[in-house]
Amino acid sequence: MRREILDAFCREESDQLSNRRAYLTKGQRKVIGIIFNGSEERFMSHNFKKLLIWQKAMDLSDLIYNYSESLPSKERFVLIDQLNRSSVSIPSNIAEGCGKRTKKQFAEYLAISLSSSYEAETQLLICKKRNYGKTELLEQALKSVDEIQKMIFSFKEKIEKEVI
Repeated sequence: MRREILDAFCREESDQLSNRRAYLTKGQRKVIGIIFNGSEERFMSHNFKKLLIWQKAMDLSDLIYNYSESLPSKERFVLIDQLNRSSVSIPSNIAEGCGKRTKKQFAEYLAISLSSSYEAETQLLICKKRNYGKTELLEQALKSVDEIQKMIFSFKEKIEKEVI
């Protein structure tokens, strides 16, 4: 229904638009208000490259790639691969969420990003427990992932409050 109403309005001339509005039902006017005023369906326009959480997540991904080079080669197809993929998923989901149409959808991608950060943290803790890799890089990565988790959680909460 929304698409039909939007298509009808897009075909109308601007002066005819206000005349046509009088013939719409209350529900149709609400839908039009949502589409045109952007109270619910506004296109998200965050520039993800300017978001500090994305920048820090990118730095974490680099750090984890560097750390994973120091892990035993026997973990190449298991732990290293999973650790690298989860670390890449954090900034990737932040970026993908920026391109979504609503703040609610953006918050969902932030939640996925947060989940990926917990996955990466768990894998780093497994490495710590098994005494894998360079300790200095491991501790730096654990500290960074903790900071990013707090940032993503706070940003997600802020976005979700704006939806309500």
